[in-house]
Amino acid sequence: DEWGTGVYMYEKTAATHRSVTLFSASNGSVLWVEQTQGRDVADYDTFAWNGAYFEIVSQPDEQSFSVRSFQTLTHTLRWETTVQAADMNAILLVGGNAVFLFCNNINLVIALDAGTGAPLWRMMISGPTDGAASTVTGAVYFGAGDSSLYAVCIRGGCK
Repeated sequence: DEWGTGVYMYEKTAATHRSVTLFSASNGSVLWVEQTQGRDVADYDTFAWNGAYFEIVSQPDEQSFSVRSFQTLTHTLRWETTVQAADMNAILLVGGNAVFLFCNNINLVIALDAGTGAPLWRMMISGPTDGAASTVTGAVYFGAGDSSLYAVCIRGGCK
């Protein structure tokens, strides 16, 4: 995580057994283990930011997924939000007190409040996101596959 307190490991040992483990960065001890009980945590879409851990988790209906936020050190659930979008391959970014979900399979960007999980905005874009996204001074910046560059206000969704 960004505070240097822990190192996260995603493990998939069988089709129905997945886990996320946080190890102490100072001594390697296990701080917590999350067993996902058959629900798939996207191994490339976990994010630690500002003392919180965020993850995308699949839903059985395959038409939605959940975004969950935990307090980093204790793994206490802060919030869980179900997102109605058929894209388990969404890319997660956290910054500017918002969680961004780049749903490349359906050309959709979703912003959630990082503290509560409440929806901030949804925006259709011209194609899948291309390359890395970044947050700077109240805006999120990202490119799309058609060579468009987007700069979107984090709180207002203005473009």
